[in-house]
Amino acid sequence: VDADGATSPALVTINVTPQNDAPVVTTPLPDLTNLDSDSPVVDVSGAFTTVRPGLRRTDTMWKLLGRVHVLKAREDSQNRSRVLVLTSSLPSNGSEGDKALRAIGPHSVFDAIEMFDDAAVSQRLAAYAAGVQVPIAGFWTDADIAEFEEFTERQV
Repeated sequence: VDADGATSPALVTINVTPQNDAPVVTTPLPDLTNLDSDSPVVDVSGAFTTVRPGLRRTDTMWKLLGRVHVLKAREDSQNRSRVLVLTSSLPSNGSEGDKALRAIGPHSVFDAIEMFDDAAVSQRLAAYAAGVQVPIAGFWTDADIAEFEEFTERQV
């Protein structure tokens, strides 16, 4: 949404076949820049398998956390990255991976979305593409989001 209230939605189609193929984007995304001129970083993490898919694999989770750490170490306070994680499966609640991801909070991983969750993709991902600058409750709780907003205000 720009200053005049105009929006520019983007349609993304991800086709996943029953084989262990990587997802194929059939409709390329245009270059996205939100109103604050910071581009979201989208990390697609994890395998499309029936055994420990997505971020349920410990090694996949730690690789994600490493990439996020490197990205965050290179940013400055005036140019913060919004890291959106798309995965075939989020870590199980209370698992080591879940605890690790929640420990770094939404100021490091803006949101984590299971790509097979139609509601999460159609609501949260669409809102972020439209320029929403605050995480929407889903993976993160309202308390996590309030902490994110306080952290963001202290950084200004």
